[in-house]
Amino acid sequence: MLLAVDQDQVDAAVKQLLLLKAEYKQQTGQDYKLGAQAPASKAQTPPSAPSTQAGSPPQAQELFSQVSQQGELVRKLKTEKAPKVRLQLQIRVKYN
Repeated sequence: MLLAVDQDQVDAAVKQLLLLKAEYKQQTGQDYKLGAQAPASKAQTPPSAPSTQAGSPPQAQELFSQVSQQGELVRKLKTEKAPKVRLQLQIRVKYN
């Protein structure tokens, strides 16, 4: 039954990742892509280009970072199949 509990924790981490990705897409108008660079700041955006971002670039960059970190956590948890207590501690520290 321990394996099922581990899977529940991995599922929770994946759900959080999906929520962060949805929020990123809502703010930037683009899907998050692994290995892509964080959104450019206003200084790097051409003045003639229309902005489709609802959030400011620093917010989009922060969200990009959060999605990246959560993705790393999910990959690590899936790889390690960590025990329930360890997973709970990592998730609590990250999001509380």
